[in-house]
Amino acid sequence: MRIVQKYGGSSVKDADRIRAVAGRIAARHREGHELAVVVSAMGRTTDDLIALAEAVVGDRRREPAFAREMDMLLSTGEQVSIALLAMALKALGVPAVSLTGWQAGILTEAVHERARIRAVDAKKLRALLAERTVAIVAGFQGITAGGEITTLGRGGSDTTAVALAVALGADRCEIYTDVPGVYTTDPRIEPRARLLPTVTYDEMLELAHLGAGVLHPRSVELAKRYQMPLFVGSSYTDEGGTLIVETRSTRPEDVRHERSTGAASYAQDRSASTELKARTAAEAPGASDSTGAHPGASSENAGGLEDDRVVSGVALDKAVARLTLVGLSLRPTTLADLFEALAAAGVNVDIIIHTTRNDGTTDVAFSVQEDDVDRARAVLDGLQATLGHAAVEVEADLAKVSIVGAGMATRPGVAATMFRLLADAGIPVKMVSTSEIKVSAVIPRALGADAVRMLHDGFGLGEENGLGRLAARIAEAAE
Repeated sequence: MRIVQKYGGSSVKDADRIRAVAGRIAARHREGHELAVVVSAMGRTTDDLIALAEAVVGDRRREPAFAREMDMLLSTGEQVSIALLAMALKALGVPAVSLTGWQAGILTEAVHERARIRAVDAKKLRALLAERTVAIVAGFQGITAGGEITTLGRGGSDTTAVALAVALGADRCEIYTDVPGVYTTDPRIEPRARLLPTVTYDEMLELAHLGAGVLHPRSVELAKRYQMPLFVGSSYTDEGGTLIVETRSTRPEDVRHERSTGAASYAQDRSASTELKARTAAEAPGASDSTGAHPGASSENAGGLEDDRVVSGVALDKAVARLTLVGLSLRPTTLADLFEALAAAGVNVDIIIHTTRNDGTTDVAFSVQEDDVDRARAVLDGLQATLGHAAVEVEADLAKVSIVGAGMATRPGVAATMFRLLADAGIPVKMVSTSEIKVSAVIPRALGADAVRMLHDGFGLGEENGLGRLAARIAEAAE
């Protein structure tokens, strides 16, 4: 089999962990697999490099003028880890070659610090795999057509791994980290969180966007687009693991069999995308559609508790802020002018609420990540003469709690159940966002962990037999 693996920073944080990962790779190599391995920087190396930049130029390192040099600096972290891992493999008698992102043929757009992959020239990688050499590739980085080094942003190594898997026509992509897979919620918040054997691409995409740190959203978008099966597991143990696929009809035992034997126990018809995988992999801009209902959510595919679950997980984003423009004189171009300016400044807007006052003016409230508040405020202040708003109100210290599940698309009453649970717990809801498989509520940050635990319990996610109690509660809410 041709397999692409990715190991995160915690998996290669020191010499012992690098040797341990090398042992795992060597074992898979002895089984006869062709392996390309993507590696992140060791431990907190990226944070340490950022701290060095701040020691030299302070907060100015965030300015656009410093973006190119920040990419030059941060790309060095992965070069250390790939070289050490290749050395560890060679010491075990396994042929291995370390490659930077540009040596591996990863071409990106000409944007620093958050570039998107445009193409992968996989000729060199294919030649190495054909020689039974393990290719160790630096994640998180690439090169532009003009020869400039770029980085993909936080979590970019996940995207590197999936892009290489697609370009190489791999049988699957395996992401290894310090947790055994995808849980119903963060186990650090709710100790009764359970490991999910299977999750759909759409569920994982929503969870990733909503703050679940197991996978970067762009990697899931790419895997979904090319139907690349993803496996998420721990580099510390052979137990557990989560398979991310199109539907949840895959049996949980298939995940354990795949992990323990290294064989392809999950086979999906990917003939339509074979040609795409064999050719250059391009990561098109924009998210894939993550709001469609899945066949796995229907009763036809229900084979047990996991197949019939309505809510798969609860996510918490603890860094949310709300900005409100008060007293807008709404014109046909007002909203376009507002959100185009925010986008141009790199501010990602999440939830938007538009309210008309009795005096004919309008209030527009929207949520952003807390790190974007200053940039958003500067944009709004700059637009005051154009938009004519009376004031800008900023509310920080907020969080967004979300429930996600493909089964929600075909079950009425799920949102009502969520809001009743929050109301009964005395948790105020400030903003709401929904899709067919997600409901999100912005709440006070101080109540975020309580909301996660309450929703996790209320939807029966911590119990093997929690579905019956949940079904009764949803039915009651739908009446």
